[in-house]
Amino acid sequence: MKSLLKGTLPILAAAFGRQFGVNVRIGGSRAYTDGQSIQLPLIEDPKLRDVVLAYLVHESAHIRFTDFSIKQESAIQHSLRNTFEDVRIEKGMYEEEYPGTFGILKSLSDSVLGKDIGEEYSAPENPAGLLHDLILYKSRRAQYGTENLNNTFDLVQKAAEESFPAGFFIKLDVLFDRHFESMASTLDAHNFANAVLAAFKEAEEEEKQNQEANQEQPEDQNQQNQDSSSDSNSDSGSSGQGDDDSNGSEGAGQSSQNDQGSSDANDQNNTGEGNSSSGSNAQSDSSDKTGKSDTDSGPGGNGKKSLTEQIMSDKDMPEDVMDTVSKMLSEAAAEDIQANDNQNVRLDSSVGAEVGNNTFGQKSDGNSDHLKDGLLISSRLRQQVVGLLQSQSRARNSHREYGNRLDSKRMARAVSGERRIWKHKDQKKMVDTSVHILLDCSGSMNSRQQVANNATLSLAMAISQIPKADVAVSIFPGIDNAVSPLIKRKVPVRPKIDSFAVTSHGGTPMGEAMFYAAQELSGVSNKHRKVMIVITDGGPNNGDNVRYINRLIEKEIDVYAIGIGTEAVKQYFANSQVISKVEDLQTALFDLAGQFLKVA
Repeated sequence: MKSLLKGTLPILAAAFGRQFGVNVRIGGSRAYTDGQSIQLPLIEDPKLRDVVLAYLVHESAHIRFTDFSIKQESAIQHSLRNTFEDVRIEKGMYEEEYPGTFGILKSLSDSVLGKDIGEEYSAPENPAGLLHDLILYKSRRAQYGTENLNNTFDLVQKAAEESFPAGFFIKLDVLFDRHFESMASTLDAHNFANAVLAAFKEAEEEEKQNQEANQEQPEDQNQQNQDSSSDSNSDSGSSGQGDDDSNGSEGAGQSSQNDQGSSDANDQNNTGEGNSSSGSNAQSDSSDKTGKSDTDSGPGGNGKKSLTEQIMSDKDMPEDVMDTVSKMLSEAAAEDIQANDNQNVRLDSSVGAEVGNNTFGQKSDGNSDHLKDGLLISSRLRQQVVGLLQSQSRARNSHREYGNRLDSKRMARAVSGERRIWKHKDQKKMVDTSVHILLDCSGSMNSRQQVANNATLSLAMAISQIPKADVAVSIFPGIDNAVSPLIKRKVPVRPKIDSFAVTSHGGTPMGEAMFYAAQELSGVSNKHRKVMIVITDGGPNNGDNVRYINRLIEKEIDVYAIGIGTEAVKQYFANSQVISKVEDLQTALFDLAGQFLKVA
């Protein structure tokens, strides 16, 4: 039977994080990472399942692969470095370690960047924003090769070509061929970003030099015309024609006018003023090719800064993909929290080390002596439970209209039309059952700890010896104040008896312990019944966490509680038993076992 519990977002996210070796915290309405853990907002909408998982995979990749010590000097450097780094770490996940994450990440990129924007692209007003978009779409298209990015990329590149130097795009293609597939570290992504900016600056300087060369060409041409006219006049004067003086005078006058016009045009070009068409032809030709002029340095240009200077000084960057996703998740979580009253839920998926014999300093001939009571009770409890199961599964005889064993005593009834003359035996069987016991060892359990330890050992020993039943045991808080496994499933209990001699310490992370047990039980897909038993004094750190987990798992896991010396468990658990001394254990545990160890 497939477990529906696996599909719940919190449990699925925690399982992914554990697989990636990353701690996941769940709660509130913000999505972010601090470089060590990932904070996910509390979202219950199954439609956002893939978005949440993609965000988790991406941020896990950052924690695993990114060197956060490398810094950038400007916003655009940071933006481009992040774009290249995002591609690099995602490829590290699906190409090297977790191939199954490719589809999750690609789907997210398609949904965020692949939206149909029609035939128009609203380019950012600042050139840095336009450069960011160009690199983002070019990188993502190169990474996933998806057709639905082609239209948007073409529109972005067209806008960039109208504003940026033409030579930049050739240089950019060369850089992508050289660096895109070979990035192996955060430093490589950093250097790639700087190479793009250097190529942009170089292309802009080359274009400026070409413009200046084009502006000088008309002046040289005018000078050649003047020299040619002077030579012609000199030749005419030496030929002795009668109208030489008048022709010469006219030629000189024209030459003087040309000199004056050329001088005026050059002055206007040098100062950037004037509207003489003869003095601005070269500039206009260059402007037509690049979409800008010396006085118009691209989007937001003011004629005082070059495009490169504007880009390097600009601090207003567009959102990257994960910024957009984070905002989307936060908005959805805010609605869920308000609708489901989950404002105070805060869950941490961290798990401590497994508890071993003498982890807490006890010795078999010392403080663990009190566990003898638990062993004795577990033996009696097992006998009672086996008797209970035998009585439940006792075969019942009946008769049917067909079969292979004829009841001779009912043959006489066949004459009168009775057809149910065949013997049939109904044999009931034990339902496969997986149990996870959670033992509270918080400071408030101090005087009750030995009773709780005995209860846990008794139940674990009894269940482990029952056919078609298995058990796991964990304590909270355990090592490093997190929930810690004490007995893992299908591991014999008896060799680890001394491990049950735990001592009281720390707080009561009951909700986190239940969260861990739910994750562990969700992986037991071949069991028909899943049971969680909490042995506690009933005072959790966060009662909202406990109530939330109860709601999350109520359709998949049967939850029971044994309260040690307190009625507080009844505030959180519908099915509970309360005991105050070891002598009460056997009766309470037998009643509890009778509720979940059933036959069908």
